[in-house]
Amino acid sequence: MRKNYLMIALAAMCAAVILTSCGGSKKASSGQSASGIDQQIEQKKKQMELDALNAEAEIQKKQQEMRLKDIDNEAAQRERKTRQIVKGEQRTLIFCMDEAYDRPGEYMGGLGVVEARPDRTRAILDANRAAVVDIATRYIGMIKNAIEDYSKDVNVPSSKKMYESSLEGGAAAIGSKVIDKYANVVCREVSQEATGGWVGYVAVHVMLEDAKKGLAEELEVRKVDYDKKKFFDKMDAELKADEEKHNAELEKFDIQ
Repeated sequence: MRKNYLMIALAAMCAAVILTSCGGSKKASSGQSASGIDQQIEQKKKQMELDALNAEAEIQKKQQEMRLKDIDNEAAQRERKTRQIVKGEQRTLIFCMDEAYDRPGEYMGGLGVVEARPDRTRAILDANRAAVVDIATRYIGMIKNAIEDYSKDVNVPSSKKMYESSLEGGAAAIGSKVIDKYANVVCREVSQEATGGWVGYVAVHVMLEDAKKGLAEELEVRKVDYDKKKFFDKMDAELKADEEKHNAELEKFDIQ
């Protein structure tokens, strides 16, 4: 009987040892698993920080490249604007020249330069008017040519032909009104002459869509019956021919 008690006690001790061993193994495994997760989290954090730093560095690099490009463009513009032409014994700076060019398919540009004005305000006002007149003169010529070509077109019915003499005020009145309405100043500069007088420089733009819209509105006010598509095809051809001529003249003037 005593022997049986000893066997039971021995078995109980073995079971306790086994259970203790298993519990320790589970705790070690659990501890090791938690440590691995912490390491992964730390690695992810470091990777995210590295990715953020790389992205910021790339943004700064692009910004620097853009700043350098802007500096180069500004330098090129200053060089062109300060190009000088000889005028007798004097040298006169031609400001607003770049802005006076036409941009094909987008806008017409006009340049106004006036000299010997009594003050800055008068120089600017007169230069502004000169720039508007510069575009208006060209535009009026385009309207006249378009009307003439349109009226000579054999495919235009007699009832829809258009003649300048039948238009109230003619092409000059229409063109001047449209340009006055839509001209927008894009450059304004002044300088002072050695004699004390002021020189004004102004460049203006007129968007082609506005120029055509304004012309259509003026023809509608005058109740002109015409084939709009055919007429404005003629106007588009005139605009293209004139912008090439205008830009060539400015380029020739600018490089003297």
